[in-house]
Amino acid sequence: MPNKNIRMLNGKPLIEWTIESGLESGVIDTLIVSTDSDAIAEVSSRAGAIIPFCRPKHLSSDTASSVSVIMHAIEYYNAKSVQFDFVMVLQPTSPFRKASTIRQALDVMCDKDSSSLVSVSKASLHPEHCFDILGETPRPLMGWEVFDKRTQDLSNAWYVNGLIYMVKPDSLVSRGKIISEDFFPFRILDVNEAFDIDTPEDFEFAEHIARNLND
Repeated sequence: MPNKNIRMLNGKPLIEWTIESGLESGVIDTLIVSTDSDAIAEVSSRAGAIIPFCRPKHLSSDTASSVSVIMHAIEYYNAKSVQFDFVMVLQPTSPFRKASTIRQALDVMCDKDSSSLVSVSKASLHPEHCFDILGETPRPLMGWEVFDKRTQDLSNAWYVNGLIYMVKPDSLVSRGKIISEDFFPFRILDVNEAFDIDTPEDFEFAEHIARNLND
């Protein structure tokens, strides 16, 4: 969706929802938006975010990784002799993130000996019941034997929902990734809070959620 991050959601730009919850949390020292868009920069600045730089073109393409974008921001501040204990990534496509959840994530990260924290939700469709299809041949991702199990006998399955990523800068620099074997899975049980917008249909459903929040 073109300009998705500044598309209006229940009366305010999508990205503003995330900026507001981040600021309301009271635990983020420096809330920045990395973008190469003047329009997004203007909306974000008006909402209270810092726009310290214009994101380079090579980090603004569809092929650029999230890690490279985060690394660019870390390097920018390191060059100014500014260092942070943690980097928290709050994607604007998750507009219903609560300020209290951000505070809780920081508390957990400070309490755990993990290189990173990533929010997860319980999967509504179990991966043991998923297929790849080669031509017309189904190939179960986790073997045929799992189909003999009753649904209630399946183990719990969780997926990365994109709501919150936290990482120690040194760990990100040395490993080049956020999700490693020792990451802490931060469980989000509220399905509305974990809702992620990816399609026009998602946006329509997000409008429904947003209106109910105000009721």
